[in-house]
Amino acid sequence: MPAWGERLTSEPRLLVLVFALNGISYVPSLTLPWLIGGLGRELGLSAEAGGLAGTILLGTIAIVAGVTALVLRPRWARPIGSLGGLVSTAALLLLHLVPSSRGLGALLMVGLGCGLACSGANALIAASRDPVRLSGNMWGLSVLWQILVWWISPIAAGRGGLDAIFLVQAAASGLLLLAAVAIPWRWTNRAAEAVSVERGESRGWGMPVMIGLCALAFWARDAMAWSMLDHRVATLGVETPVLQWALMGVSLIGFCASLAAAVMGLRFGRLSTVFMTQLIALIVLGLMAGATSAAAYIGSLLFWSGATLFAWPYVMELAVRIGPGGRVAAVCGGLLFAGSASGPAIGGLLIDRWPGGSFWVTLGLSAFALAMSTAVAWRCGRAEMGAAERDRVIID
Repeated sequence: MPAWGERLTSEPRLLVLVFALNGISYVPSLTLPWLIGGLGRELGLSAEAGGLAGTILLGTIAIVAGVTALVLRPRWARPIGSLGGLVSTAALLLLHLVPSSRGLGALLMVGLGCGLACSGANALIAASRDPVRLSGNMWGLSVLWQILVWWISPIAAGRGGLDAIFLVQAAASGLLLLAAVAIPWRWTNRAAEAVSVERGESRGWGMPVMIGLCALAFWARDAMAWSMLDHRVATLGVETPVLQWALMGVSLIGFCASLAAAVMGLRFGRLSTVFMTQLIALIVLGLMAGATSAAAYIGSLLFWSGATLFAWPYVMELAVRIGPGGRVAAVCGGLLFAGSASGPAIGGLLIDRWPGGSFWVTLGLSAFALAMSTAVAWRCGRAEMGAAERDRVIID
C-alpha cells in the first residue's frame, strides 16, 4: 500500500490544485440535467434511457476513481489527475465536433478521464494536514465556478442544444486542466505520522462500510434531485431567466455554506454537528422533492446546494478519522460518483413509472444517510473517550 505521510508544503497551492482536479471530475455532474435533456430531445431517448446514459457516465467515473484510490500515491496525484483531464477534454471535444461519435465509447472515455482527475483530488485531500478545512474551501471555490457554469449552461442548451452542452463541458474541463498544470509544484517527503494520532486507529470494516453506505445514499439522493431539474422546471413552468437567477442564488448560498463548514469545524462536537447537518439536508431535499408549485420548488432549490455542501465535509471528516492513512476518505470521494451514478437512473425511472415517488425515495435515502453518519460519529466519540481514559490511566 502507498505511504500516505507525504505532503505538499504549500496549502494554498494545494487548494488550487485540488479545486482544479476535482472541478474536472465534476464537470459532467454540473451540466447533467441539460445533457440528459439534450439526449432526450435530439436523440429521441426516453427519460429512463437518458438517465441510464447519465448513470453510465457517472458510474465510470466512480469505478475508475474508486479503483485508482486504492493504489495512487499523493506524489503521483497531479500527473495522473492531469492526464485524466487531458483525456476528458479530448473526448468532450470529439463529442462536440463529431456528432457520429456520440455513443457509449466516447462517454466511457469522458468517464475514464474524469475518474482519474477525481482520484488525484481525493488522494491530495486525504493526505492533507486538515481534510475538513481543505474540503470546505475546495467546495467554496467550486461553488464560485459552478455559478459561471450554471449561468451559461441553460443559455447554451436553449440556443445550441447538445452541441453547445458538449462545448461548454470541453471548455470548462480545458480551463481547469490549464490551472492544474500551471500551479507551481513543491513537494516534500515526510515520514508517515502515527496513524493513531492524526488519522485514527484502524477499527475493522464496520465503520468504513457504514460511512461508505452513507456516501452512496447521500449522493444518490442529491444526483436524483439534480438530474430531474430540467424535467421539474418544464413541468412546473419555470422560465429560463428565473432558473438562471435561482441557480446563481443556489451557488451563492452553497458558497456561504461550504465556507461555514470550513470555519465552524467541530466546535459544537462531532455528533451534534453531523446529526444537524444531515437533518438540514433531509428537510431541504424533502421539500424540494415534494414541491407542487414553481414557487415552492424554486424556494427549496435555493437551499439545496447549501445543505449538501454544508453536510458533506463532515462525512469526509468521519472517513478520515476512521480510515488509516486516509484511504477510506479517498474511496468515499470515489463513492460520491457511485452514488451520483445511480441518481439519474432513479430519477428517470421515477419520471416514467412513478411520478409521485421522488418525495418518498428522497426521504428514505436522507434518513439512511442520517442514520449511518450519526452512528459512525457516535462510535467515533466512544472510541476517542476510551482512548483518552486509557491514556489517563497510563499517565496516572
